[in-house]
Amino acid sequence: MGTRVRLGSQDPLQPSSRTSLLDNWRLEKTTGHGHLVDWGIHLVDVCRVILDLITPTRIIAGGGLCHLKDKITTRDILSVHFEFEPCPT
Repeated sequence: MGTRVRLGSQDPLQPSSRTSLLDNWRLEKTTGHGHLVDWGIHLVDVCRVILDLITPTRIIAGGGLCHLKDKITTRDILSVHFEFEPCPT
């Protein structure tokens, strides 16, 4: 049986293998939230700063676990659409 972790997940007490914690911890629901939260949010934040945008008025997302089902537990395909107030002219 693996170790128990408490790092922000839907089921924080779910046993996790040592290998997944060391290699793919960002891509496991027990220890991370996938690529969008890990890297994507930084890219979104840079775009917001460059465009002088504050908070989105609407966010739509969809995706699934399609290609890496046996290797990770977070989505491997994700598309997110952010809507902001129109820029002043």
